Amino acid sequence: MGSGSSLLPKPKHQVGKYVMIDTRGTDMFYTCKKGRLQEDMGRLRGLDLKVGEIIGACDAVENINWEYTVKIEENRIECFEEKFIADLELAEIPWVSKDSRKVAVCVETHGDHRFLAEIIHRSSKQLFEVRFIADGSVLRDVELANLSEPNDFTINDASPQSMQPDPLWILDRKIQANIDERWPMQQRIAEALKLLQKPRLATKPPVTGPFTGKDAFDSEDYPGHPKPPIELHMGIHFRETWSRFAGRIRFANTYKIGPAFPQEESWVDKVDAGEPLYFSAALPVHAGLICLGRFPPVDGQPEWIRASDVALLGIALYVDGELHPSFDNPPLERINKVRYRHESCRFIPGCASTYSIDSKWVGGVFCLAPNVDDWEVRDDLYNILAYHEILREGAKQPFRHTNYDYNVLRLEVNLVLSTSYLATVRQVCAGSVRVVLSPEGISEAQERLRGVLEGRVDSKAALNPKRQTKVLSRTEDVPSLREARELLAQAAAERAAAERAAEHAAAEPVMPALPALPAMPSLETPAVPTRTLNQLVAPGPGLAQPPRPALPPGPRLGPFSATGTLRP
Repeated sequence: MGSGSSLLPKPKHQVGKYVMIDTRGTDMFYTCKKGRLQEDMGRLRGLDLKVGEIIGACDAVENINWEYTVKIEENRIECFEEKFIADLELAEIPWVSKDSRKVAVCVETHGDHRFLAEIIHRSSKQLFEVRFIADGSVLRDVELANLSEPNDFTINDASPQSMQPDPLWILDRKIQANIDERWPMQQRIAEALKLLQKPRLATKPPVTGPFTGKDAFDSEDYPGHPKPPIELHMGIHFRETWSRFAGRIRFANTYKIGPAFPQEESWVDKVDAGEPLYFSAALPVHAGLICLGRFPPVDGQPEWIRASDVALLGIALYVDGELHPSFDNPPLERINKVRYRHESCRFIPGCASTYSIDSKWVGGVFCLAPNVDDWEVRDDLYNILAYHEILREGAKQPFRHTNYDYNVLRLEVNLVLSTSYLATVRQVCAGSVRVVLSPEGISEAQERLRGVLEGRVDSKAALNPKRQTKVLSRTEDVPSLREARELLAQAAAERAAAERAAEHAAAEPVMPALPALPAMPSLETPAVPTRTLNQLVAPGPGLAQPPRPALPPGPRLGPFSATGTLRP
């Protein structure tokens, strides 16, 4: 003891008892009335507390106070002043006290098993840190719902680290819920297609965070990831790379856009059908940090892309607010049902293209109409087919009066996230561009599509790309590809027939056209009966003569008399 020990009262806390320590030094314990700490528990819920066992006490002369040596863990001992210490008493865990800090802990990986542990810390967010009795391993961020009072069934000779996980935990939550029986894949496809009928508007603000943290929600009220993996950490490099593109879709006439070409700013909001068209699309954060929704749909748990998931990214195209449907009945991967223990599909229904990504994916560059010198088109083939089909359908519509006397359509693009389960689907970001359907542009678009299908798609440059490629979900039977090839074959046949007709016409000699004569006026004269000399004499033998026409009665003038004979 120090020289001033006779002036100090006895220590309030006994050696061997458990106490809680105010780590932030707020003097909350000091201001609480003696013996009435329970009444101030509401004020104490926001404190950050350590829990330990007192192993020693000594007086502090300078502050006229006691200092205690507290053992938090076996290899962790700290000293605290008396005013920052109180006997262990937690309103949310009524069975712990100054005589015991033991709890039973259940973890998701081990089903209904509960392991004996001691509380060593409680955060201001009501998350606990516990140390397991069996091997001293520590588990952080344990929720209150996972703690209970120890009983005879509590495991005290093992911990979650030393015991093998429950075999059911290895399976996804959706498999445990028997998703294929309760929510068949065809039902999930229909629901996803129904959800995508309405676009996420390009005028809607981008999704913003927070995307991580317990009790955190993003700008659209989707939960934040409670325990994001370390590989999804967003540091300075992430912000420098993606801050200008995150959460946006923007269009250009060149593929030299996005983070690979940070100085390129040739964005467009209107193009002609004959012009090339690309777009840069980026999520606000890593795909694994974006909540996809809840499963089951009613009273379900939030879903994120896990490291073991087959994550899918869809490109949905809308024309004047209406979905341009593609893959509305996508093929299933039934051959992998035994491997994955569930039905899976690598196509998001309704999307023009679907790509396989991982949880770290952020953004990329996509093509709708390639430039004349761009031959790397294989991973954007379905986007190109869908866009040119939109142009072909738009050209059939009657002209609408615009400033350019041509039809103008509004093309909207949505980025869609899901997994091969198709249990949850979310439209994350959107962009739009106006396309002018000029006759010249439509003709150029047809020639461009013909060049893609007949020359570029299987070219050496397409098979050996130099730019970063995307993993496109492909199928051998694509209706739009088959239809495009049939239309191109029909157009080629019509073009060949027209060329043959032109050659045949050129081979035949052509007479020079004579100048047209001027039209003569038509003169109409009354019909006058003609008489021959035989008709003027009396009839005699010989050829029969036609009867003489009767003369009208009345006086006659001329050489004939009234009887019709010659006058003398």
